[in-house]
Amino acid sequence: MEARLALSYHPNSINAVNNLGASLNASGRPDKAMEAYQKALFIKPDASTIRYNLGNTYL
Repeated sequence: MEARLALSYHPNSINAVNNLGASLNASGRPDKAMEAYQKALFIKPDASTIRYNLGNTYL
């Protein structure tokens, strides 16, 4: 998974964490996607895209 590779180089990149969350959600693992989005929000609490993606994961 490319998102995991990107995270290995840039563990605090909200883009990489967001991509990981999207990949996990698309592969039917919403619980892990939510963890990824929560991590991104810890890094940057005002990231509206991450909040949007996290909200969509609950649907």
